[in-house]
Amino acid sequence: MGQRKDGSWPDSFRGQVEQAVANITTALISGGGYPRDIVQLRFYVVEWTESLTPDLIGPVADFLRNDYGISHKPLTTLLPVSKLALPEAKFEIEAVARVAVARVAVASKTWPSTHMTDKLYQPSVSLSPIPEVEVDVIVVGGGFSGLMAAYEVSKAGHKPLLLEAKHRIGGRSFTQPLRSTPDAVIDMGAAWINKNIQPTVYALCEKFSLETIAQYTTGDTIEQDHGGNIYRAPERRLENVSYHHIGLV
Repeated sequence: MGQRKDGSWPDSFRGQVEQAVANITTALISGGGYPRDIVQLRFYVVEWTESLTPDLIGPVADFLRNDYGISHKPLTTLLPVSKLALPEAKFEIEAVARVAVARVAVASKTWPSTHMTDKLYQPSVSLSPIPEVEVDVIVVGGGFSGLMAAYEVSKAGHKPLLLEAKHRIGGRSFTQPLRSTPDAVIDMGAAWINKNIQPTVYALCEKFSLETIAQYTTGDTIEQDHGGNIYRAPERRLENVSYHHIGLV
């Protein structure tokens, strides 16, 4: 997405496209890649109209064009959408790239600018060579299911490799700062784990001495109806009314 590091957003569509391209550039550099390694691009545009074409094509074409004027042309798909995950987002780009492992190992080498065959600048990070690892099983996703699968594979005497894209494992838990109170955070989409409904996971928490907290099971509830209205109500829900349960007070 076209979100800056500080969490702010460019106001214009073109500004978000340029920022998204800059974010993709950073990701490629971190992996030792170049624009020519991209094999597929998907563009998700909110309320797409043909008038937005120059603001989309311009920054993307510059990104895919090297210093010698040669353009890389990966497979591209434009998908108009009504909205994206965040209300400020007007544009999202999804890139699939194939980066050679050998190049990742030398990505920190300084090359003269005259020898650069891509528009990317020299990587600002130092990457270590990736050692070859032989494993029996690859588990994709470090949520509770993935962790459990890797653990059981290891117990069975096999060597697993667990891959997780986020900076932490644990599944759907996602912490964000509150806009109203920057010093506070809110956990988005977390699921409660307790010994009654998830005894296996709870037993693993006990086994590995993970810290747990008490879960409130009594008290008033906060409910939100389908119209977006939020209510504080007794623990017993009203009948014949559909609500989203937010939490206990």
